[in-house]
Amino acid sequence: MERELLVTGIGGQGIQLAAQVVARAALAEGREVQLFGSYGGMMRGGNTEATLVVADGPVEAPPTVGSAWSAIVMHQDYSGPTLERLRPGSVVMLNTTVFDRAFARDPYIVVELPASDLALGLGNIMTASMVMVWAYAAVTDLV
Repeated sequence: MERELLVTGIGGQGIQLAAQVVARAALAEGREVQLFGSYGGMMRGGNTEATLVVADGPVEAPPTVGSAWSAIVMHQDYSGPTLERLRPGSVVMLNTTVFDRAFARDPYIVVELPASDLALGLGNIMTASMVMVWAYAAVTDLV
């Protein structure tokens, strides 16, 4: 088993943290993991994404994947390249609080969740990425 996760959003949404939490959970379960984070020069509001590969055996290639099994999309800005790399049947988790971009949803399993609204209701908007990680784990059973 080898699964790829792309996490994308804007700086300040906890994108890198979300990817690290999933990676550490997979490691704790005895899986092999490779993680690659990428972010722009701005501290808040710029492009940020992470690519995570989780496998039952060694991951031999760096996590710069051409296509992916799943994605967490926290914001519509900069989401285009991530959505273009998904394979048919991929799981796409959308933070509908801030994502309202039109795209072809037919080939994917799209799960809509108002993660930012839910986090705000919990008392801290900064936990939106953790709300999404929880939902991702529940939907995919990856970790």
